[in-house]
Amino acid sequence: MVLTLSACGGGGGDGGGGFPIGFMPAPSDPAPTPSNNPAPAATSRAPTADAGTAQTGKTGDTFTLDGSASSDPDGDTLMFSWTLTSIPAGSLATLTDADKVKSSFVPDKSGTYIATLTVHDGTVSSSASTVTLTVDASQFTAFDSMPSPFPPNMPSIAFQATQRSSVGDTVNLVSGTPRALHAVSVAMSSWACESGEWSLGNCATTPGATFNHPITIQLYDAANQPIGTATRTVAVPYRPSFDATCGNNTQWKAANGTCYNGFAFKVEFDLSAQDITLPDTFSYDIVYNTNSYGPSPIGTPGAYDSLNVGVYQAPTLPFIGTQGTPGTMRWNGGGSLAGSGLNIMATVVTRTP
Repeated sequence: MVLTLSACGGGGGDGGGGFPIGFMPAPSDPAPTPSNNPAPAATSRAPTADAGTAQTGKTGDTFTLDGSASSDPDGDTLMFSWTLTSIPAGSLATLTDADKVKSSFVPDKSGTYIATLTVHDGTVSSSASTVTLTVDASQFTAFDSMPSPFPPNMPSIAFQATQRSSVGDTVNLVSGTPRALHAVSVAMSSWACESGEWSLGNCATTPGATFNHPITIQLYDAANQPIGTATRTVAVPYRPSFDATCGNNTQWKAANGTCYNGFAFKVEFDLSAQDITLPDTFSYDIVYNTNSYGPSPIGTPGAYDSLNVGVYQAPTLPFIGTQGTPGTMRWNGGGSLAGSGLNIMATVVTRTP
């Protein structure tokens, strides 16, 4: 039997919409099947704690712990937790602001303190970071009227504006401390601008900018006889630029949200090489030149005319030791600035001989 195959429809078998013999159309791609598995959630990466660099100091100092170098790879806001994980035997030191980026404590014993910081980003905690703080057994704070924490600014006395060549104070050292002098620190306030004038509302300063100026400390015994002196050239900071949110364009705004005219800083005079033995009561003067005042007036206006000595309202301070006469200062080499109610913010550090 012979079978004959033929295509139906006219023409050559492809003109009527059919397919040639032996050709099959490709099947359509199947529709995607919906997935019931959501994309995995992003994983929070652990932050990194940084407790800062090692510090040295003495009993009575305020040690500030700074965790501002800590970071989070996801940019999350960090929560801070500080602890003192090691302290000398017998120490009762405790932290303040242990949950802040900056914490602090005052050591009461010589030796080694270890502070530990961990940070948390709301999901993951960091590994611990530690910092070592060494307290020198040979140094002691014999007088201290310096506030802690140190303020952004304070009341101050300007030499040029008040026509003075020096201001000073008399202090009584705390009993039980050595009398070999190591250093004296005083608070100062700069109202100087790198350009412009603070009072004109156009003060502009590059962050961190300074000017150099020599400042002298002179020491006297109870009979007002000189017992030592030191001069150092100080890199005086210009005060920050004006902040328009302060209202009058003359002030700058500190991190605490308060506006100030001046910028506070400390000047330390190292007298350790002079072998000075202090009496229980002694006086000191702070001396420097301005345009019109000082031992050698400069004769031209300058940033030094806006350099002031920091003071406080008696009798709220000091913390260690006592003022010779609360509310009365020295001026122009020994005269009494009575009735002002002010005294200089200062720290006197002594050491074992």
